[in-house]
Amino acid sequence: MFRFYFAKVHAICGLLVSLMLVLMALTGIFLVFRNEYIMLSLGQGLIAPKDINPINGLMSILPHLDIGKIKSIILPDNSLPLFKIIYGENVLYYDLSGTMLDNQLLSARFDEIIFKLHHYLLQGERGEVFIGITGLLLLFMILGGLYLILPVLKNFEFKILPQSSKRRDIIAHHRNLGLMFAPMLLLIAVSGSAMIFSDSAKSILGAITFSKIVKLPKVKTEPTIITVDTIKNAVLAASQKYPNSQIRIIALPKKPDEPLNIRMRQAGEWHGNGRTFVSYSPAKDQIIAHYDALKLDRATSIYNGFYPLHSGRGIGAWYKAILALTGAALLMLGLFSVFSYGRKLIQTKRI
Repeated sequence: MFRFYFAKVHAICGLLVSLMLVLMALTGIFLVFRNEYIMLSLGQGLIAPKDINPINGLMSILPHLDIGKIKSIILPDNSLPLFKIIYGENVLYYDLSGTMLDNQLLSARFDEIIFKLHHYLLQGERGEVFIGITGLLLLFMILGGLYLILPVLKNFEFKILPQSSKRRDIIAHHRNLGLMFAPMLLLIAVSGSAMIFSDSAKSILGAITFSKIVKLPKVKTEPTIITVDTIKNAVLAASQKYPNSQIRIIALPKKPDEPLNIRMRQAGEWHGNGRTFVSYSPAKDQIIAHYDALKLDRATSIYNGFYPLHSGRGIGAWYKAILALTGAALLMLGLFSVFSYGRKLIQTKRI
């Protein structure tokens, strides 16, 4: 009897969030290959240079910009060999030589819209919380589905598509596809929800690993005007502090008393943009705080692995393919669930 009612809860819960999961699957598949889309949309080839030294290119770009309007600079790497500069409300793309390729409003670029749709439902923090709850419901449905599958595990068949549109074949397909992709779906649900509810996730990981969370230090500095030389000096100081690392993101101060923050990726970090930070004081011309991603507590180190596992960044093309297949499986699970259960409701009302 308990299994019967649990199956009802599983079905109703699945029906309620199926359309959201379809949206997450479609946008997620696109974002796995977002960098490839950007390269093609800007008329660039997909094969990136093996050795990229972006600092000279950056120094040729900055003199032509109003430094006060720059919010952040993402430097090229092998996954996206382009400069991406958030400039006021616009996003600028430059090639490695410093030639501008694109200048658009952030709200006008297709890939930016899809990113905000996947992460925020275009609703900011409120949408992000809703996405996190959807991820937790997906986790519940996966675990519940595995529980419901156990008694009929012997009926499992390796089939990607349902045999017919009959309800029993749709249910069998749901069971088969869900079981095949359960490990990856669990990984996506856990990592996605954890990144949204980060404080809770880190606390849970801290309790499991018996480790104390090391937080990024927040520092202030004397107000000063940021110039091209300021950025150049900050880059040089960060490179000397972590000589075997790539500078990935330069974030300029939002307020006059905030430092210039540089994000770096050290060898051994999974995260495509790294999780090593350097805070540089333009007024003092020195580093005033830093955060070494290779010397963090166990909980934070595990947490930092969620983003690359969820997005595919920094792991390899083979993993991107697995993520895309998982997204396609989630898409089919959602669509067929709506079709099957919705048709049943319609037929019941007719009777």
